[in-house]
Amino acid sequence: MCKSNDQMGPTKNSVDAISEKIDTNGKAGFPKRYIVVLLCSLATLLQYTIRVNLSVTIVAMVNDTYLSGQSSEFRKPVLENGCPFEDTLYANLTNSKSEKASKTSGEFNWAPSTQGAVLGAFYYGYILTHINSGQLAEWIGAKRLIAISILTSSVLTLLTPIAAYFNVIAVIAIRVVTGMSQGVMSPAIYTLYANWVPSNERSTALASYLIGGYIGTIMTMPLSAYLCEHGFAGGWPSVFYVLGILGCVCLFGWLFLVYETPTEHSSISEHELLFLRKNLNITAKQDKNKKKIKVPWVKILVSPQMWLIAIAKFSYGWGTLLFMSKLPAYLESVLHFSIEKNGFINAMAYVAISVSLFLFGSISDFIDRKKLLKKSLARRAFESLNLFGAAGCALLIPFVGCNSNAVVTLIMLTMVFYGAEAGGDNPIVVDVAPDYSGSLYGITNAIGSIPGFLVPVFVGFLLDNNPGSIQSWNIVFYVSAAVSIVGGICFLGVSAKPQPWGTVALKAEKKASNDEENAEIKMTVTVPTVSEGVTSTNC
Repeated sequence: MCKSNDQMGPTKNSVDAISEKIDTNGKAGFPKRYIVVLLCSLATLLQYTIRVNLSVTIVAMVNDTYLSGQSSEFRKPVLENGCPFEDTLYANLTNSKSEKASKTSGEFNWAPSTQGAVLGAFYYGYILTHINSGQLAEWIGAKRLIAISILTSSVLTLLTPIAAYFNVIAVIAIRVVTGMSQGVMSPAIYTLYANWVPSNERSTALASYLIGGYIGTIMTMPLSAYLCEHGFAGGWPSVFYVLGILGCVCLFGWLFLVYETPTEHSSISEHELLFLRKNLNITAKQDKNKKKIKVPWVKILVSPQMWLIAIAKFSYGWGTLLFMSKLPAYLESVLHFSIEKNGFINAMAYVAISVSLFLFGSISDFIDRKKLLKKSLARRAFESLNLFGAAGCALLIPFVGCNSNAVVTLIMLTMVFYGAEAGGDNPIVVDVAPDYSGSLYGITNAIGSIPGFLVPVFVGFLLDNNPGSIQSWNIVFYVSAAVSIVGGICFLGVSAKPQPWGTVALKAEKKASNDEENAEIKMTVTVPTVSEGVTSTNC
């Protein structure tokens, strides 16, 4: 006699029904996975505050009169090949006299090339630890690795003012180690998301992770500018003290509220745990064996698709990191914005890219759900808008010259175009290698981070003789446009189809696991009742 459903336990259909009910109506309290996503976004926000604060702070640290070779009292109203000391965007609020008065003279005689080395030092360390951090997170735990990253980078930030007064080499060394400590964070967050975030929620989670970083930049630019002008401990040192202390405080929240996996969480509801088990679609055996899977590094490194994606990420990184690290110097030395206005414009640029990322990500998901375009074509279209659009704006900046209104408008448009990455090279990593997306992200993003130290050094050497030279800055924008165009052309050869090396191993393992599960299910519904005269063994 066949067992009833009550006797046999929950069937697949009943589990689906329960999970659907939980998903729509049955969340007990605030879901724990949302807390994980929120704190990952907060960790990224903190990461970016530590990464970008020096871009603004260095303007107040450096002796401006030393760089121009003139005393501030006898400074000419126009630098050689530069713009006049009039901020046309804020002409109704300021005049040239107040512009001069608002300028500060820092304590360090660092030439532009030295400043470039200081700003780029972070990315030397960042790349070193970025490539294989996904596997490192699997070995020691993503939560623990991110905690180490937060603690190390926060302590090093607190030590930065001491290092600056000691020697510029000490500052460079601290920034290299800070980069190393933060290079592990992004791959570790991807690993943590794999444990916590279902695939049907992952796009939103990844968007919040990216936007968290830009919100950190938005907060840091005006905060750093304000503290440089009005902070304690001499102004600019207070930037590092405030952000370092903030990182140490946030570390406690991370340690007590984040868990490595849902099964380890002490207060997760049974409903949410059931929902995650169903929608993450991974068995305990698969989770245990994930650490044993070898990444096909050789196949990844010789894959043309990987290199095309990497070139596009390099081009994107060149443009965004140019604005992140050198835009404050451009606004200060060419357009002569005060440090507070400088911070405000930089913050607005990141507001633009944050909103753009959200909008383009939503549009990309809508196109994908409705199947309005083939996935490869959609990815190419978004990336073309990203890189070709940004290149067009970079080419126009030299033509508007000292028109502050036009320059600021083009900067904002550039950041809007960069937001189209949300539908281009950012999601295509998962498309190409679903089972090794963390490793592929690590290596392509490491290559995409190389401009982090190339751009400041390149711009620094170009501007050593005259930091306010429009001609030299025009070369910077022309090169940026050329790099973006090359990356956009290369990405046209990228396909969103999964690569053979990106799926085979894990698919085989999943198939074996599914076969075992099916066998177990059959055993539970078998009714060997030959002695009772029943000839059929299965219901």
